[in-house]
Amino acid sequence: MVVYLTEMTVYETEMVVYLTEMAVYETEMVVYLTEMTVYDTEMVVYLTEMTVYETEMVVYLTEITLYETEMVVYLTEITLYEPEMVVHLTEMTV
Repeated sequence: MVVYLTEMTVYETEMVVYLTEMAVYETEMVVYLTEMTVYDTEMVVYLTEMTVYETEMVVYLTEITLYETEMVVYLTEITLYEPEMVVHLTEMTV
């Protein structure tokens, strides 16, 4: 599985999301992106090169809250080989 989540940019009240090139190979994937709140800031999130081989994966990216600051998060090259993995990225406050 290869997932690219790129160019998520928020300008005060506007958000543009590009979710491209979702390919699934012999696995199941569930992605939750919930409760993103931005106050007077810019935000860029890169979730790139997530590769899963013969496994199940659940990713939660929840409750990212920004207050008058800039934040860049890079989550790159998560590679799984035959296990199960759950990633929680919750309550990041800057």
